[in-house]
Amino acid sequence: MFTVSLFAVAAAIVYGLIGLARTMLQARRNRAETLSRLERKKPDLSREQFEQAALALFRAWTHYEMRRAVDAFPVLRSSLILSVLKVALQGVPEDGRTAFIYKLRWVHEHYPGPSEAMCERNRQLGKGHLFPSISASLSGGGTPRDLMSERASEVEGAFLGADSLEAMRLAATHYTLLLLPGLQGGIDATIEYDLTGSKHDECCRRLRYLQELREEVEKRSVESWWRAIEREYTAE
Repeated sequence: MFTVSLFAVAAAIVYGLIGLARTMLQARRNRAETLSRLERKKPDLSREQFEQAALALFRAWTHYEMRRAVDAFPVLRSSLILSVLKVALQGVPEDGRTAFIYKLRWVHEHYPGPSEAMCERNRQLGKGHLFPSISASLSGGGTPRDLMSERASEVEGAFLGADSLEAMRLAATHYTLLLLPGLQGGIDATIEYDLTGSKHDECCRRLRYLQELREEVEKRSVESWWRAIEREYTAE
């Protein structure tokens, strides 16, 4: 049983890291093209100012980074630049479009973010660190380990505490990384291989809420990217 558990955890981590790598690679490939399209439609800002503001938002995956981006570039809250960014959505790959739309929604409707009481509630709910892919998606960028662990707990707690589609919509607005296909694949792998009983069922339902949020935007059926690969492999 111990060996099986280790394999399950390893599989979850690998699936999450592979999915995250794919997402990051796709983002790098499309970033230059998207910025070029944005620059052609930009309001009266210098090229450098506009690129800095847009990149700050593109790189923000939780309310902490989004608030820091808006505080550094208040122009992000102007109706003009929000309109420009909405037009630029047409150039964002469909599997990343949902997260970007939710970032714009946060900037326009939810700045400066959730209360500290809500953040602490999420940290407590997520302190078990069930999903390695969440920590993996937050790693890097020079973030201290203790802070990264705290943020991972907060994101996981927001996921676990969302017991309805609307509650998950709010969680995803504050923590847009929950809408990334790679991260959802990692969560799904952990649920599939390492969770049982009521915890398995509860997390399946919450993952499905996240997938429904993407389906609303992407207008297609959504499942974890690795499941199609698994079906193909087991069919051979």
